Amino acid sequence: MMTMFMQMFEQLLRQRLSADQANAGVPATSCGPGTGTIGPGADAGKPSGGTGANFHGAAAAGGIAADASTRHGIGANLAPSGNGNAIIVNAPIIVPAGKVFDGRNQLYRGGPGLGDGSQNEHQQPMFIVQNGGRLENVRMTGGGDGVHFLGDGSMHNCINEDVSEDAVTIDDARNRAHDAKIAGYPVSALPARAKLEIDNCTFDKAHDKVIQDNGAADVTLKGVCVDGAGKVFRTNGNHREVDSHVQICDSSFKNVKEAVFRTDAPGATVSFQDVAADAPYEALVPSANQASGADRVGYKAYSG
Repeated sequence: MMTMFMQMFEQLLRQRLSADQANAGVPATSCGPGTGTIGPGADAGKPSGGTGANFHGAAAAGGIAADASTRHGIGANLAPSGNGNAIIVNAPIIVPAGKVFDGRNQLYRGGPGLGDGSQNEHQQPMFIVQNGGRLENVRMTGGGDGVHFLGDGSMHNCINEDVSEDAVTIDDARNRAHDAKIAGYPVSALPARAKLEIDNCTFDKAHDKVIQDNGAADVTLKGVCVDGAGKVFRTNGNHREVDSHVQICDSSFKNVKEAVFRTDAPGATVSFQDVAADAPYEALVPSANQASGADRVGYKAYSG
């Protein structure tokens, strides 16, 4: 059984590497039909007004940090410092609405200003993505609370080498108020229900969750690889109103202790297509009909 899983895992990794080489820079695609474009009525790689180019967080050569606070749209509160090939981040980096932050495969390391890298729920995020923003080609490690999405958004070709508290958080009303204040973005401009795409991303060594979903959203995970986690996707515990709809395809999840997807919300759904996972459960849901394409479905009541 383990040999079979490893063969499937290696095959998916090979497919992903081939796809990365063939489709470098190609925007994410959704699992199956019926999903729309991410972002507030515009290409997520451009400002809402139409034109505009990507902006970059670091110079490609030599690991030298660019002037992030002035040239690349990152909040002026950030003062990154080079440390070999890493940029040390001590305050959240803001990805502006409708724009692309291209990290050029630079390593961003969470500094003590974000948190200590533990399971403390009150650490600051490394990135806050405003509505319709896109994060791509970024390597992350160290302290902090990963990436927070205020509203619609996407991640492409990102790697979190050592997940701290969570790798990704989908904000609810309370989180939005906190993160929007830091990002200088009006809460009134955010959609009631977020649309998110995460594709060709890798998350390793998550002690608990990879994705923390606090607010109802429509989410697509495609070409995602996880090695080490308690749960991959978790809607907020004991919150029955978080009725997110999640599609997972062409992905592999290794060394997952509990489940790929877990929810306490009777209106939440998850679908699986071409997914390899060694978790005891693919889905932990109140009712089996909330999960499609899964063989191992169960339910575990919230216990705090």
